[in-house]
Amino acid sequence: LYLYFMGERYKDNRVEAGLYSLRTAKIDSFPKKKDIPHQEEIMSICMEALHFIMKEILHPAVNFTADDEDARYCKYCPFFYLCR
Repeated sequence: LYLYFMGERYKDNRVEAGLYSLRTAKIDSFPKKKDIPHQEEIMSICMEALHFIMKEILHPAVNFTADDEDARYCKYCPFFYLCR
């Protein structure tokens, strides 16, 4: 989202972003230097995926349901009350 909105705001400049990995504590360029020529296509795919996710989350006819496979997971889920 940062890359998208900053790219819209600063259309005449090249905007760079990074993805921070919580697992490795590393920051990777996004998109990678070799993928910069394909940045429009990559952003289109990312925005399409985000649109799909948000559409599913906000769909009023689809109830939010608990994942019954791992009770521990649900016990510590910050969205616990949405399922009940």
